[in-house]
Amino acid sequence: MMPIIKKKRMCSYSATTQSFHSFSNSRIWIFIFIVIFLPTIIFSFGGDIPVRWPNHFIIGLVNTRTEVGWMDSSGVPWDARYCYLCGGFTGGWAQWLPNGDYARLYMEESRNSGYIPAFTYYQIPGDEGESYSLDSTHINDSTYMCQYFQDYKLLLDLIAVFDSTVIIVLEPDFWGYMQQHAREHGDTTDNPSSVFAYVDSTGLPYCQGFENSLAGIGRCLINMTRTFAPKALVGLHANLWSAAMGTDSGLVYSPDSVVIKAAEKTGIYLKRCGADSGDIVIVEKNGLDAGGWWAIYSVHCFYWGDEEMRHYVLWVNKLTDIIGKRACGWQIPIGHIELPNVDSLYEDTFAEYFFAHMVDSFPYHIKDFYNAGCIGILYGGGTVLSTNYRVDGGWFRERAYEYYTYGPYMFQPSVEEKPVSKVRSIELEIRPNPFIKSTIISYQIQDRSIMLGAKCLIYNLSGRLMRVFPISQPVNSITWDGKDSQGRDLPNGMYFCRLQIKDFNQTTKVILIK
Repeated sequence: MMPIIKKKRMCSYSATTQSFHSFSNSRIWIFIFIVIFLPTIIFSFGGDIPVRWPNHFIIGLVNTRTEVGWMDSSGVPWDARYCYLCGGFTGGWAQWLPNGDYARLYMEESRNSGYIPAFTYYQIPGDEGESYSLDSTHINDSTYMCQYFQDYKLLLDLIAVFDSTVIIVLEPDFWGYMQQHAREHGDTTDNPSSVFAYVDSTGLPYCQGFENSLAGIGRCLINMTRTFAPKALVGLHANLWSAAMGTDSGLVYSPDSVVIKAAEKTGIYLKRCGADSGDIVIVEKNGLDAGGWWAIYSVHCFYWGDEEMRHYVLWVNKLTDIIGKRACGWQIPIGHIELPNVDSLYEDTFAEYFFAHMVDSFPYHIKDFYNAGCIGILYGGGTVLSTNYRVDGGWFRERAYEYYTYGPYMFQPSVEEKPVSKVRSIELEIRPNPFIKSTIISYQIQDRSIMLGAKCLIYNLSGRLMRVFPISQPVNSITWDGKDSQGRDLPNGMYFCRLQIKDFNQTTKVILIK
C-alpha cells in the first residue's frame, strides 16, 4: 500500500546510508545517546499495554494461508502473522472460501503454530484500487456501506468463535487519504465529522446512533469489535503523509518541531475518528522498500539514516501520546543494504536499524522504539515488488532468530493489567540447567481456562522442533531425557524450551552436556 505518488518530495539523500555499527570512541557513544536517544526517552507515551498482548515486544510477518509452512520451518518463534482481507463484495475475502472460511482457517492455522493471527481489513476501496475519490464514492453509497458493515460483522462473528486474540488493522491509508485531501483543499480543522458517510442511515442495528460521517465509520467499527469480538485487538492506521502538507515521507527530514506538529494533527484527526477507543494505533514506514522507490521512481526519501529514524521515532512517540494508545508497526519493509535492488530484493534500512546493537544486556534501538510507545512490529512489504523474506538469502530470518535467541525485549504489564491478565500468570523453571542425563521442566499455570491445547516444545539451536510434551495439568513437571520425539539421543548443545499456552508463549534456554 502506498500513498499518492504526486505527494512525494524528491529528496537529495544519498543511497549510501549511515552505518549502524558501534563506535569505539566512548565520547561518540555519549554524544549519540544525548542527541539521538534522549529526545525520545523524555517524552511520555499513551496508554497501557493491551491486556491480551504478550509480555514482550512482538515480531510478526505478512504471511498468507498457503505460506504458514515457511514460518514453521524457519526456526524462529514468531509471535504473529498477518494477511489482507480485501477484494470487495463480489469475489472478495468472504467468498474466497464459503462462509468466510479463509479467515476462520487462517486463525486456526495460526493458533496451531503458536502465532497471533492479524488481519488487515481493507474493504472500503473494494477491488478497484485505492484513491481518495474512490473511497469517497464508496462511503457515500448507502448500498455499498450496508454491505461493508455486514461483511465486517461476518469477520467479527468468526473471531468470536475462534475465542482467542486477533489483531485487526482497520482500513490502512483510508483515514490518511481523507485527512490529506481535506488539507489539500484548505481545510485545516482536522474534523472528520464534516465528511459525510452512510453509517446510521444504513439501517443496520449495530450502526444505529453513530453519526453519518467519517468519524462515525471509525467509531462504529470499533464499537462493533467491542460488542461482537471482545478478544480482538483493533486499531486505526496512521500515515506519515496524512498531515505532512506535501512533504510525504520526507517529513522525517524536517525539523523536530515540524515532525511533532504533523504527529499532533494526525493524532487529533484519528482520535476524532475513534482511535482512542481502539486498543492500539497502527504505524508504518512504506509498503515498498527504499531501494524500490529509488530504482523505480528515482526517489531517495525512503533511505533513512540515524537522524531520519530518530524523527520517525519522535513522530510515533507524539502520535501515541496524543491518541493515548500504544503503537504497533505494520507492513514494515525488510530489505537490507547490499541487496541488488531488483524486484523482491530491494534495499532498505529500517530492519537494520531496528536490529542494530542487539546484545543481551541492552537492545538499543528496540528499546528506543518501546520508549516511543511501540510494542511490536509486523514486517513485510505491501507490494509484490517488495523484498521477500523467502528469497533474501536468509538475512531477515537470521536477524529475527537472533532477536529471540538473545531473548525478546520484555516489558511489564501495567498495574491495571496485572489483576485481570490471567494468561501472564505462568511460571517456568528448568533444573538442572545445564544438565547431563535429564532435567526437570517445572511449570505452574494459575488459570485453568487456558489449558486447552497447551504444550511444551523443545527446539534445537537451528530452530528445528525436537520434542513435544502435551500439558494437561496446571501445576506439574516434565522430565526431559535429552532425546527427540523418536527416542534418539540429541547431541550436546543449547536448546530452547517453549511453553505454548493458548495465545501466550514463553521460551527459556536449556543446555545439554554429556
